[in-house]
Amino acid sequence: MASVCETSMTGSGLPEDTNAAPGDCHRHGEYEIIMAVSGTVTASIGETFHRLEPHGLLFIPAWVEHCCVAGSEDAGWGTVIFSPAQLPQSLRDRCASLGAAPASSRDWPAHTAASVRQAIRQIFKEQEEQGPGYEIAIDILIQQALLTMLRELPDLPESSGACLSDGFERVLGYLDQHYEDHISLRDCAAAMGYSENYISRLFKKKAGICFHTYLQALRLSKAEWLLANTADSITEVAMASGFGNIKTFNRIFRNRWTMPPGQFRHSMSAAPMTGRGRADGYETADHSTQDYDRRQYSNEGRNSALFGEELHADRSLGHH
Repeated sequence: MASVCETSMTGSGLPEDTNAAPGDCHRHGEYEIIMAVSGTVTASIGETFHRLEPHGLLFIPAWVEHCCVAGSEDAGWGTVIFSPAQLPQSLRDRCASLGAAPASSRDWPAHTAASVRQAIRQIFKEQEEQGPGYEIAIDILIQQALLTMLRELPDLPESSGACLSDGFERVLGYLDQHYEDHISLRDCAAAMGYSENYISRLFKKKAGICFHTYLQALRLSKAEWLLANTADSITEVAMASGFGNIKTFNRIFRNRWTMPPGQFRHSMSAAPMTGRGRADGYETADHSTQDYDRRQYSNEGRNSALFGEELHADRSLGHH
């Protein structure tokens, strides 16, 4: 069922310099809709700031960093937070495209904003009164609001192009945070609110590889960094990188570097590495020699042998 919370807050608002990073920014796996109730509310989604007047709405996709602060002393707002997993599958997959839509109701058609606003107000009322079947009513109202946005917001892409890029970045962000856990394609799909087929299509389209190949390479890149920059034991490195056991880790590592982790650490002992990136955050070593120069781990590089040129090109074009 929906997780709904109506919160009223007051404060001095953001500083004059709105380029300053606001406090208490966070991200989570649920969608969030904010509605200003009184005064002026200032919210950020990523690096973009939005100022909401009373009754203004803001849609925040899952796994996107955001925060909300009072923009005036009388500011108050309500939030509706709900998991993608509670939505019907067909609606869940289409909602990925909302990340490419205008976030603020100031940029929506007037009739769209009015319809969504009415649904949000009714959600608050249902939550407050908690009459018979109120949780079912809230779920229906959330679906109604989302369906209105999907039908009426301008220039909303289908499940391709900008929508795929946005969904792919969210999946990569989730994996960056959870690679240490025992996760599968099914686990990722459930947490993100996507279907397994949708995530598989994302990786095929954007990276040219499967989900499992990317996750394994991501874990390897974390393990390589730990081996070169910490004194953790090989077992500790394996566990911290998300490998289930030392035997599996050794086998996969040997396949990647044609040497065991201990020998790799010794070859990397000359100087510290400079950063920890995603799975595409290191370059491919030249396996024709035994020269494993530390520069191969520059965060600006990528493993083109594993991921191909499509991954870097697609993400660069879609997000810069």
